[in-house]
Amino acid sequence: SHVIRGNYIGLDPDGSTGGGNTDVGLAIISGSGNTIGGTAAQAGHVISRNYEGIEINTSNNVVQGNWFGTNSAGDVLGLGYNGVELTDGASYNLIGGANAGEGNVIAYAQDDGIFVYDNGGHSTANAFLGNSIHSNDQEANGDGIGIDLEEILRGEAPLVEAAAADEQAQRLRVEHGAEVTAGSRGPAPGVQI
Repeated sequence: SHVIRGNYIGLDPDGSTGGGNTDVGLAIISGSGNTIGGTAAQAGHVISRNYEGIEINTSNNVVQGNWFGTNSAGDVLGLGYNGVELTDGASYNLIGGANAGEGNVIAYAQDDGIFVYDNGGHSTANAFLGNSIHSNDQEANGDGIGIDLEEILRGEAPLVEAAAADEQAQRLRVEHGAEVTAGSRGPAPGVQI
């Protein structure tokens, strides 16, 4: 297991300029029990201007306190495809959390904020808690949504906790049978199942 914290991925050291990577910013291809970001000061990453923010192909990883497609100032930096992708049987991962500072900001992706895709392996029992997921589907073709559980048709549904953005009611659309809870940050406005 590894702990990776406090990097600008796809950006220059100023945290707002740079050309990004032509593929994923951060990938967990093998090994489990990794921690990406965290709740301590400056532990979170700014992952923007890459094709994807993070791709996870393994299980039991934690992704907390990061900014995908934006930075702590809320600048529109974008991602070429998805913010967070879980695939190839990635299971029991925690994206965000129920405590202060554990949620990620996942915004301004061209397609989905979070994309769970069964590319030959069944992904199950992932939890998406306390994240601010907004302003995705930047290509505006109607395909991109907050959390896309494409091809998840069996097994244990993921747990999704929706939280309102600071001054903006958050709309979260979940497809294919997720459990949605209001959680510790208040009600989940506009949730569609």
